[in-house]
Amino acid sequence: TRIYDSKRGFCFLGYKFFLNDNNKLIIKVKYKNKIRIRRKLKHLKKYDIDKYRVVVNSYKGYFVVRNRQKCQKC
Repeated sequence: TRIYDSKRGFCFLGYKFFLNDNNKLIIKVKYKNKIRIRRKLKHLKKYDIDKYRVVVNSYKGYFVVRNRQKCQKC
């Protein structure tokens, strides 16, 4: 367990949490997770286009809901 400066940020469950200059919480997907998602989509697009479409819609839905929940907390 560690105590971190929230300006510097910290990673938790695949997300990077930090405060901006206005002390507003910013939540971003970690870079490694972005890369993993891109690789997965690239592979699916090449070999299984039907599953690719399903997975893309799933990711889009997840991020839309997540962004909506984040905005409701503001």
